Parts: sequence; structure tokens; C-alpha cells
Amino acid sequence: MAKKKGVVSMPEKTGRENIASKHGSSAEKGFLRQLVDYLHVTFENIGSLGDAVIESGQIWSVDLDVSGKPAEPRRVSAASNLEWPVFDRMNQIIYAIQQNRVVRLSGDGQSLTEVDEQKQWIKLFGVTEHGDILGMTSEKGEKVLAVLHADGKTTLSSDSKSDKEQQRKSILEQENRTYAGNRSLYVERSARGGRGFDVFLKVEYKVTNLSDCGDDRCGQPSLSPDFRRVLYIRKSRY
Repeated sequence: MAKKKGVVSMPEKTGRENIASKHGSSAEKGFLRQLVDYLHVTFENIGSLGDAVIESGQIWSVDLDVSGKPAEPRRVSAASNLEWPVFDRMNQIIYAIQQNRVVRLSGDGQSLTEVDEQKQWIKLFGVTEHGDILGMTSEKGEKVLAVLHADGKTTLSSDSKSDKEQQRKSILEQENRTYAGNRSLYVERSARGGRGFDVFLKVEYKVTNLSDCGDDRCGQPSLSPDFRRVLYIRKSRY
């Protein structure tokens, strides 16, 4: 496979295409622009623990009221080997990674449907209004931003390799995430128990512990596009 600077191409049989393909929504905006416009992600480097504090686990959800006050966290998945969960635009469907595949959870969280069988996915960031899943894959040892379309095709980002764009990609590789409205999701040592990790939401200067995981490990948080729900992964210590 030939690789040109700024572009990664794949053989036709894999179903992967360059981002400037017939998928107009992705081609017009570019990967990073879609994160800003559809998912309200910003690119502030708020510090990170580096790699995620947890590899996989169960998906948990927290609802937020209009003031940002969280409800009690609830478990939404039966499977215990899921990673990087995200909501669709309607906050109804959850996508996640299971053994490097993208899967869709049923409404009750009891069953999974495989959405993409390439088995190279590393992280998911969210779903656009067009139903495109934005994420990161591994291509010959390199982390590449990619889009999984509703028709099953996968396109690889050819966004600029300028210093600014590379810095933004580096921020996306971190576990912590910042959003419009001075919002940020981040992971730190648990407030209770001390041996685990908690997910925190910061809005302006107000910090809220969303997970209260105690000695369990919680991480990989994502915020829904309407800022009313948070997903994260929880792994029991025992």
C-alpha cells in the first residue's frame, strides 16, 4: 500500500476510501471541523494522565438536568469488554468498541450488533447529524482519524498535517476532553476510596464528580451533543 504525505489509501476490497470521496458531508467539512460543528469539541490541552486509566469494562451513563446537576449513575451494558462509548445525535443509540470493532448497543444494553468488522478501531469521538461515526483507527502502527459512514464505508482523514492540526490530533489521543461553553470532562483519582478513578465534569469553575467509583476504575468519558448525558466505562476492581 502506497502512503503519501497527508493521505492514507487502502485497497478497494477493504471498503475504506479517502475522505474526499462521494461522502459529501465528510469531504466538505473535514474531520476536525465536524468535531467542532457537530459534537462541540474544542481543542484545549487541559492535561491528561496519558493513556486511558482503563482498557475496557461496562458502559455507565449519567443524566444531567438543565443546571448540570447529575442523576445517579446507571449501568447500561451487560458486556464488560467495551471501550469509548458515544451517543448518536438523538441521545438514544450508543456505539462503542468491542475487541477493536464498532458495535451498537440495543435499547436495553443486553445485546450488541457489529457495525464494522475491520477490527482496527482505537477510539470513538461521537456521531454527526448525518449518522457518521468519528473515531480513530490503527493503520500499520499509526493512529489515523477515520469516519465510519451509515452505509458501512470507512474513510480515512486527509486533514492537513500542519503543526496546528497535529497538535489537535495529539489532544484527541488523550482521555480528557473539552467542549464549547467552558465544559471539560476529565479523569482523576477517585474522591472516595483512593485506589480507583472518577470522571469529573467542569463547567466554568464548578466541578462535579459524575461517577463516584470508589476503588473501581472509571474513564473514557464522552458528553452527548446536547450536553445532557455523559457516558463512561467502569471496571470493577474485584
